[in-house]
Amino acid sequence: MRTGKSAFTLIELMVVVAIIALLLAILLPSLNQARAQAKDVKCLSSVRQWGVGTIMWSDENNGDLPWDGPSSEILSQTVDADGTQAFEVPYFFANAVPPYVAVERYRQLMETALKQGDARDVPVPGDKSIFVCPSAEKPSPGADLPGTVPFEVDGTPYYYYFNYVINSKLENGSKDRWPIGEEKARLGWIRNPSVTVLLFDMRSTVNEIPPSYTEIVGGNNLKRVHAKWAEMAYRHKEGANVLFADGSGRPVKFAYANTRQQRDYIKPNFWGYNQPDLIWSPLDRAR
Repeated sequence: MRTGKSAFTLIELMVVVAIIALLLAILLPSLNQARAQAKDVKCLSSVRQWGVGTIMWSDENNGDLPWDGPSSEILSQTVDADGTQAFEVPYFFANAVPPYVAVERYRQLMETALKQGDARDVPVPGDKSIFVCPSAEKPSPGADLPGTVPFEVDGTPYYYYFNYVINSKLENGSKDRWPIGEEKARLGWIRNPSVTVLLFDMRSTVNEIPPSYTEIVGGNNLKRVHAKWAEMAYRHKEGANVLFADGSGRPVKFAYANTRQQRDYIKPNFWGYNQPDLIWSPLDRAR
């Protein structure tokens, strides 16, 4: 007959540890999947916020769509005779849209960074910011990507990072120009808004896509915010969260957008990427 306090035997402890390990092995994949799904939802919500702000800004600015940014990666380049730098332009989408969703303009973030003497206030992966997808990975040092290659402002290096970018093909062939000389697009030119890409989630590293796709998209430049289908993300169900010109948003497979060299829907004699359900360059059809 046992007397005194009972205690676990070594075998019983081992059984308990084994059960806990088994439960963790079962639950962790589900938890990781749930966490990834939550990030996907947050990203899509940010994409839609950008859409709301962009359409509101357009309504108040004669139907113009905000400037998508310089075609080079140099956000500090001078764009007019007054010495205005690209990141300071008021109709640059990163400055024009944020106030409509109660977020600081990118210019304000950069001005704060300038005062601090570093880029601590510029959004980077991991920040809870409308500029950054929560699923995005931080680029590796030395990679040809945003956040790793600095640009100089008044002789001091700063870093910039964007995950959400306007479709740079919206104004293809436009004769209208911003005061800085760049082409501009108007919301009213888009005749199929429910399938025309307005904004999308850009990938954060060159390794985000499988090596087999690297040859397909060629020398895409992830250092600049001026972007098209080749810079799409791959982290959301093997694709990117895409905002369409009617304000709706959904994931689009990277492969579907990048490997369809078929007869162009808008230019019948041209082999390109416009199709009835996914339009990148709407201008020729609209005008």
